[in-house]
Amino acid sequence: MKLSVKECLSFGWNTFKARPWIFVKVAFVLSLVSIVVNFVNWLVQTGQTAVADNAGLALLLGLVGIVVSLGSIYLGIVLDNMGVTKFYLNAHDNVQAARVRDLWAPEPFVKYLLTSLLLGLATLVGLILLIVPGIIVALAFGMSLFLVMDRGLGITESMKESARITRGNRWKLLLLGLALLGINIVGLLLVVVGLIVSLPISYLASVHAYRTLSKVPAI
Repeated sequence: MKLSVKECLSFGWNTFKARPWIFVKVAFVLSLVSIVVNFVNWLVQTGQTAVADNAGLALLLGLVGIVVSLGSIYLGIVLDNMGVTKFYLNAHDNVQAARVRDLWAPEPFVKYLLTSLLLGLATLVGLILLIVPGIIVALAFGMSLFLVMDRGLGITESMKESARITRGNRWKLLLLGLALLGINIVGLLLVVVGLIVSLPISYLASVHAYRTLSKVPAI
């Protein structure tokens, strides 16, 4: 199964323009949640400063701050990472059926978190080893998180499967990544508003690459 960069980009654009407002809504919801979370964090920090002379209240607000921080991290992973992945998987398969509520997809949290950490660590080590190994690691295992959200695979299973389905197409994945980087730079330059278009196209193109490669039969 050979990957086509042009086909991935075309799919991303055509799917986006088929129902653009659902992608705008998702971006708005994610931005709103981020603003609310940051505001709550600010309130807690301000409260801690205000009661610094009161040991009891300072301790209480310190505990509240820990809970709020952990909650913020959890929401960030569930919505901005897992939820976005799940939403775009659904949008790829049937854009008319995609809903904002698809962003709430907390079920494989532990698998997703551990796979993300392992993937990030492996990529970091590879980058330290003269950059090229890090790029190879990222290309080989870059489909792991899709596999966790789509098939519910575990850490090692998702990374092994990612390495299998990307074999023979990693140069194409690199070219796709560079193309998407260029598109998002243009989106950023267009007074940032262009990202409202470029980011969904990038997500959809990436999911299309995953869906294409996931059809590679096991030998």
